[in-house]
Amino acid sequence: KNRVIFHDGSQVTSADIKFGADRMLIDPDPRIASAANLQRKVEKVEAPDPATVIATLLKRDIFFD
Repeated sequence: KNRVIFHDGSQVTSADIKFGADRMLIDPDPRIASAANLQRKVEKVEAPDPATVIATLLKRDIFFD
């Protein structure tokens, strides 16, 4: 099983991913391309448990990462 860890050794959870995605979704002036791309494609991000991230898209997109 693959794990992603922060620089301090703590494990990244889905809540961490959701926090970052939510920040990008509400940014009124996204200067980072990934934030602008997320705003165009994602309606919401959920973290139902520590290992699962669910992204609800605004419409179908075969190129969503």
